[in-house]
Amino acid sequence: MKLKNGFEIRTVCGDTLAIYAGENTVDLQQAILLNETAEYIFRLLLEETSKSELVLALLEKYDISKQQAQNDVEKFVSILSAKGYLV
Repeated sequence: MKLKNGFEIRTVCGDTLAIYAGENTVDLQQAILLNETAEYIFRLLLEETSKSELVLALLEKYDISKQQAQNDVEKFVSILSAKGYLV
């Protein structure tokens, strides 16, 4: 899975946002506020990757349990999928 084309990550007033910039438009209503972990996962999803690869990446970067990494990945991927952001 990966993000559909057109997403950009921007920092605005200290907040990190994922913004979809489609053909000649930027939809700020679809912007997603990202915390540090969400930003890391989001950046990984710019390329084709699997949930298990995301979990492994979180385990390498953060001092968390495998269960916590799986929960974080599942929750965030579910949100992105429900919004239609993944292909």
